[in-house]
Amino acid sequence: MKINVHAGHNFKVPGASGIFSETVEDRKVKDLVITKLRALGHTVYDCTDETATTVRGNLEAIVAKCNAHSVDLDVSIHFNAFNSSANGTEVCIYSENSASKSTAQKIANEIEKLGYTKRNGGISIRNGLYVLRHTNAPALLVECCFCDNKKDAALYSAEKMANAIVKGITGQTVKASTNASANTTTKEEKYMFSPATCKVGDSSTSVLLLQEILKARGYYSGKLDRKFEKELMTAVNKYQIERMKQGKKLGNGKGDGICGQDMWHDLIAI
Repeated sequence: MKINVHAGHNFKVPGASGIFSETVEDRKVKDLVITKLRALGHTVYDCTDETATTVRGNLEAIVAKCNAHSVDLDVSIHFNAFNSSANGTEVCIYSENSASKSTAQKIANEIEKLGYTKRNGGISIRNGLYVLRHTNAPALLVECCFCDNKKDAALYSAEKMANAIVKGITGQTVKASTNASANTTTKEEKYMFSPATCKVGDSSTSVLLLQEILKARGYYSGKLDRKFEKELMTAVNKYQIERMKQGKKLGNGKGDGICGQDMWHDLIAI
């Protein structure tokens, strides 16, 4: 088979967060799925986007990468989040008549064997999802589990999740290997980032990342110049105050204009 695989979102427009980060973990699962599928002899293309700075741009970049290849299946890896109580797994497809439906059901059945509840019987019809609407090949989107639910988080293992997805696609499994583990570590190190606390007067890569994230989310409209000036401080204050209204205390609890580690954790779930 020829298969496109990608992880959803990126660190400039992050996905869900809770007990763990969707953006971090979907990349671990994606890397393992690709390694295992290739070990079984399949041709696999990694269509993950790491550079777009808007949600729309991220989706368009992923679809462009997918549609650049003629494949049998497009596989999108995601994690869900809602209210800490919702739990389980589901695989999303465009319609009841999607050519990917049989594979989607098999993936859901395999993930259920790990202890997760199948939502909607394992299949959800989601014709509004950009990737499912615009990819040329039969497509499916795996919502592995809920990253903000304690039960799901306790069950979660990237290795086991990847095995379930691969078995659902191929009917086969691949045991973990030393090389696969080493490759996963390398990828993980590539994606991990430890930004520094940022305040007025600072100039750094961390400030640039902060500018990019807040600009993508509509809080900041200034230059991407690595300089923490008044306009960025105002954007940080606005974000902190909005999050406090939602019950998340950041900084001094009043909007202090400083992006500390608590705000970084809230922004990108590091």
